[in-house]
Amino acid sequence: MSRYPRDRAENTRLDILESASVLFRRHGVARVSLFKIMAQISMTQGGFYKYFDSKEALAEEVCLHAFQQTQALWKTALEESSPLKDLIGQYICNARKGFCPLVSLGQDAADLPEGDSFARIYSTGAQSLLQTVVGAAQDQGVARSRDQALVYFAAMVGVAHLARSVSPEAWVEEIEAALLEQLTQ
Repeated sequence: MSRYPRDRAENTRLDILESASVLFRRHGVARVSLFKIMAQISMTQGGFYKYFDSKEALAEEVCLHAFQQTQALWKTALEESSPLKDLIGQYICNARKGFCPLVSLGQDAADLPEGDSFARIYSTGAQSLLQTVVGAAQDQGVARSRDQALVYFAAMVGVAHLARSVSPEAWVEEIEAALLEQLTQ
């Protein structure tokens, strides 16, 4: 028996994940239908259930993958001795485009009841990114204390949210510049 069907099935599954990831980050999980996800890859909605049990299961996998991908990118950048200022600047730029799960999937996590699987995945991913920033801030001497590193993280996420929501606005760019300037002092 040929392996082609199995490879094709896995490729289709990955196509669904990619389609959903882009759409969920751009519009939010609740505002994206299965029809829209499947139409992006030229398939019918009925074909979805060959690959995922539910839209919720797909959303959980997208969220997990998004945080893992972001974490890996951040760790690689920091291992290559990138200053935290550069990482945060790139993060804000990517958040504008809808690439960061902290900003793009936050409302979806907030709308769910406590203990929901998606919300837990989001929380775990957010905590992981927080620890990366706090660790880098302290390792690079950017933050004099853990509290200061926590403030940098909160400011980073806040600026990213504003940059995505109202950018390009001069006042948002001023806040971003002020944050980045603080990271060089």
